[in-house]
Amino acid sequence: MPVGATIAWIVAPGEKPPAESAAPTQTGRTMSSASAAQVTASASIPAPAASASPASKSGDGVPQISPKARRLAKEHGVDISRIRGTGPNGTISSDDVMAAAAAGPPPAAAVAIEPLSGIARLMAERTTQSWTQAPHFFLVREVDAGGLNAAREKFGPQIEHDRGVKLTHTDLLVALVAKTLTKHPKMNASWVGQGIRLNPAVNISVAMAVKDGVVGAVIPKADSANLADIAVQRRDLRSARAATN
Repeated sequence: MPVGATIAWIVAPGEKPPAESAAPTQTGRTMSSASAAQVTASASIPAPAASASPASKSGDGVPQISPKARRLAKEHGVDISRIRGTGPNGTISSDDVMAAAAAGPPPAAAVAIEPLSGIARLMAERTTQSWTQAPHFFLVREVDAGGLNAAREKFGPQIEHDRGVKLTHTDLLVALVAKTLTKHPKMNASWVGQGIRLNPAVNISVAMAVKDGVVGAVIPKADSANLADIAVQRRDLRSARAATN
């Protein structure tokens, strides 16, 4: 049979194979005249050279590879897209896979290291310290923020009139987190090696973007500050950070 020709169909009980494959043959070992012509035509084509050629690809762009070669490639972690097949029509053989596995992966390209600014280096060091020296856990919960919006609309105009600063959602969240920490003091604690230290002051850090990084500006004693004071501190910290950029 010529390579690529259909030799069998697997069908369910009562299912008929496609019409083109249902043509009867004289015997189980005899080809139809069309198949014989294909074999004759294939025999007249010279065999491909033995030199390596790029692996031919099927219609979906996947390199042609024998089942054994595919299994070996998976076992040895070989990327078949970088193998040049030496089989018929560039098909990847098991020998091609084993040769690629023995050669190892291609050398990695040199990676350029971009130097950090002073603030970016400090940010990276402090972030690493935070993640390695303090236990972390996360709670995710969806809440209705309608009350948050209502509070901003209620208190915002008066604060802006009296203090010249706009009340933001960040200010409201700082106040809420500070009040919550006073109710749950164990959440406002630090691991010091010998045990857990309960911190008497509630200082809230607010992430602020600066050139080349992010800094954590601190609003001290946020639990005893009112919304206007928090908004003013947040604005002043933002202005100070912007001036240093």
